[in-house]
Amino acid sequence: MSVSDTKLRNAKAQSKNYRIAIGDNTYLDVMTTGRKVWRMRYNKPDSKKPAIYTIGEYPDIKQVEARQAAQDAKKLVRQGIDPTLYRIQERQRLEQAAQAEIRAKADSFESVARAWHKHRHETLKKWKPTHAVKILKSLEVDVFPKIGAIPVGDLGAPDILDVVQAVVNRGAIEAAK
Repeated sequence: MSVSDTKLRNAKAQSKNYRIAIGDNTYLDVMTTGRKVWRMRYNKPDSKKPAIYTIGEYPDIKQVEARQAAQDAKKLVRQGIDPTLYRIQERQRLEQAAQAEIRAKADSFESVARAWHKHRHETLKKWKPTHAVKILKSLEVDVFPKIGAIPVGDLGAPDILDVVQAVVNRGAIEAAK
């Protein structure tokens, strides 16, 4: 069944919600508020009870994209996976991965070294300002590009030795110390 984009675009809110079917149990739900939402009817794989899968809002999602999303959801149903639960689990997985990345960055050598530098310079007042700038610049040039992104717990002696050896090889023996 083919429905023109003009018909979808010109669909106006009425006193009751109504649907414009585009085939394969997929339709555009036009709400009384004027909001238009793509939805698909399916039977839950485990209980065989009818359910509705919300694809997204029109016009953010075009008809072609809605059809493709419905096909993808139907593939999941054929595999015995509830598409609504799958989407929720996928969002949770992505959120957990993002949180893990944030934690990894917080534990990176660079973030720990910068915190150490700030504490030593600003809180303990151990260094003169020019010396503090020199130390930070040395870390930024020699250390952070090589091991800055690595979590502190994953660093070993060989990693540190590689950095020190690179500084020695360029002739900056005093900086290597």
